Amino acid sequence: MLNRALSYEFISNIPISRYPTMRVDNVRKRVFEKAEYLRLLEECPLWLRRIVIMAHGTGMRQVEILKLKWSDVDLKTGFVRLKAAITKTDVARSVRLLHEVVTMLSDIPRVVHTQQVFLSVNSQPISYWTTYVQKVWKRSLEKAGIKGACFHDLRHDFVTRAMRGGNASHIVMKQVGHKTDSMLRRYQLIDERDLLELRINPLVTTQDQK
Repeated sequence: MLNRALSYEFISNIPISRYPTMRVDNVRKRVFEKAEYLRLLEECPLWLRRIVIMAHGTGMRQVEILKLKWSDVDLKTGFVRLKAAITKTDVARSVRLLHEVVTMLSDIPRVVHTQQVFLSVNSQPISYWTTYVQKVWKRSLEKAGIKGACFHDLRHDFVTRAMRGGNASHIVMKQVGHKTDSMLRRYQLIDERDLLELRINPLVTTQDQK
């Protein structure tokens, strides 16, 4: 805000600019353990469980899931084709559907009055993450005994699992809609389990250099 005021010449200087700024690590470091995820599914009502499975199995953003229409879904080929209008990057992209997600989508009944994929308990479309949806989500987490988690962590979880699965980074970026490697790294959680897979070449000796 102060920088903007300075650029607009509302102020002539920023008095605190000569003091060092504090670096804040705001990168979330939360993924769902398998047992946590299964408990969460058990505690979610069916309509929310479907949304959770979609996020966990595709890495799609919340808004992309809630805005999804049946015309975007191709269960035969196993792809969702997102229009640019609903993606954060304003770029259309294809999203691969794993078997778990295809099965879940296949079980959703179609209704006449809307093309929206995800519906509430009374068959009304869920287009936004409303206060009510957030309330049900938090209650499901509490009943599952899960602390410190938010819905967006399901996206982090997908990226982490995809990278641990040995997929090339550019493939994962394409799936989740990341434009840069730095953003992908921000979403990937590296912990001690990954470090156990670290392989290092032996130290180069004088003999090796001859």
